[in-house]
Amino acid sequence: MALFAYFRSCNAAAGSYRAVAARLVAGGMLRVASGLVCLLASAALAGPINPPAGPVTSTLKTLVEVEPRIAVNSVNTPASIASQFVITQPGSYYLTGNVSAVTGKNGIEIASKNVTLDLNGFIVDGRSLAGTLHGIRFSAGVPVTNVTVLNGTISNWSGSGVEGPDGSYCRYERLLVESNDERGIITGSNCTVRVCTAINNGLAGIDVLGNSTVTDCVSAGNTVAGITASSGSTISGCTVRGNSDGIITGNGCTITHCNAHNNSGAGVKAGSGNLVSQCTASFNQGHGFVIFAKSTVTACAASNNTLHGFSGTDTIALKDCNASDNQGNGFNVTATVSIEACTAATNDFGIFGTVANTLRNNTITSNRDGGISCSSDCTVVGNTVTANGPVGILVTSDDNRIEANNISRNTVGLSVTAPGNLIVRNSASGNTTNWSLVAGNRYGPFVDITAAGSAAVTTNAAVSTLTSTDANANHSY
Repeated sequence: MALFAYFRSCNAAAGSYRAVAARLVAGGMLRVASGLVCLLASAALAGPINPPAGPVTSTLKTLVEVEPRIAVNSVNTPASIASQFVITQPGSYYLTGNVSAVTGKNGIEIASKNVTLDLNGFIVDGRSLAGTLHGIRFSAGVPVTNVTVLNGTISNWSGSGVEGPDGSYCRYERLLVESNDERGIITGSNCTVRVCTAINNGLAGIDVLGNSTVTDCVSAGNTVAGITASSGSTISGCTVRGNSDGIITGNGCTITHCNAHNNSGAGVKAGSGNLVSQCTASFNQGHGFVIFAKSTVTACAASNNTLHGFSGTDTIALKDCNASDNQGNGFNVTATVSIEACTAATNDFGIFGTVANTLRNNTITSNRDGGISCSSDCTVVGNTVTANGPVGILVTSDDNRIEANNISRNTVGLSVTAPGNLIVRNSASGNTTNWSLVAGNRYGPFVDITAAGSAAVTTNAAVSTLTSTDANANHSY
């Protein structure tokens, strides 16, 4: 206390910290002088040290502030007759442990809109217990919208993993739905399913209602289909394997960047008015792709399927596609189909068409039963048809235009078995028989230039060796 009184007297009498130090030295306190000068400087800079008025309060966060979400438990989400836990209020909910099934009940029921349910890496486990219901169920008759379910596993329920047809504008992310007796996930309309995996479910792996989106998902080993989507939906970046059918869509859907392989049925079944692009279908026991009316297919590949690579109904368009090594035809289509800039190799027929097909600029090679077959009212233009079994191009009816095709190394190059067709500007080489046409067709002259040509050309000009100036001539060379 005497020391502090001494400091106060020094401070009162001195005009600077040097005066304080001098007094300390004069008083025989040199050993602590420098430290005290620093202390006094700090006090001068820090201002008053008296605490503010009022009670002292804690700066620690409350439990609600640390975890603002609501735990799913018997207090916060009490059971009902049909469900172990029921969410009845909007909010963000989370699991604190696994949910184990009880006979005759759903695991978790969502009966409110604006809910997020984070499974937090835990399992909603049906335990393969007989008589359970669904893992997660949306209440029927309740306007359940804007619900998100994410981050966990839902497995082994007698019903579906997620039974959500009554929930619209909902989102499902990073879920594993496995070994449920019904569907893995079924959603309502306008929903999003993203980065989910559906394995070994009794019906479809993922089933979405209209105008929904399925992205970056895997669906495998499901009894019915890997992914089914109702009208107006989009499926992208998905892999479907080992299901009955791979992907099945309604009308007006988009399927892009998907891979369907080793399914026991078709790889992809696209409804009317679909857009299918940059997809592959391989080693399926049905067709690779089944395409319905008014659809467009671009840059897709079908290989090693038990039936046809592409099977299409009327008024569809295929462009830049590849069909190879299928046990059926590469492209098997009905009326009013356009196939352009496609490749078909090592199938039965490369392209097997019927009526009013437009087949343009395709490459057809090494198919077993023939290159191209068409019936009536077709336009077959600009195709390269090489080394295809018994026939390069087969025309079986009338009113076809066969133009500017190059046909080589088949048994018969062009076989026309019916009258009433127009054949112009084609070329044939190396076929056992280049041309075989019945009477009654119309054609440009057939010009044989198979004999040895003239000398090599090393200048900027040379005389024609085509022996015909008719622009519609067909040439054997």
